Amino acid sequence: MSNNTSIYQEYTFPKLLEQYDKILVPMIQRDYAQGRTDKKATDVRNNLLNDIFSDKDVHFDLVFGSKEKRIIDGKEMNCFIPVDGQQRLTTLFLLYLYGEKTKKIDSKLDLSKFSYDTRHAASDFCKSITSEEWSLTNDVSDVIKDSSWFMNY
Repeated sequence: MSNNTSIYQEYTFPKLLEQYDKILVPMIQRDYAQGRTDKKATDVRNNLLNDIFSDKDVHFDLVFGSKEKRIIDGKEMNCFIPVDGQQRLTTLFLLYLYGEKTKKIDSKLDLSKFSYDTRHAASDFCKSITSEEWSLTNDVSDVIKDSSWFMNY
């Protein structure tokens, strides 16, 4: 009989960003699914937004992952690599980014710590959306697509 013990810790998204140099979604994860318009997806979005704007604690269940040291841009970094929960983490990343851009939250989070290792396009997008200047004046999708840094590939 093996004596495997796992340590489970509960983190908020800001605490996860503070704890690690990088949250890096690995290549084994599927692409982020967004833009679904069916009733179930619409209900989930509406319920989530209602909960967030009501100041309730919102729990995203479990996100499983591992801690790894990786060399990124010549520097050793402490990384959190999610094995399950990539969709939830990406949703939180996008909600915090939206909250900052709309000034609905005053956050000093380093959202550039969140990135994808799935494709160059995904990591380039995460880097640009967090480092380039842009403001929300219209529909989020249109604003991003019209930005000079947006690469349509």
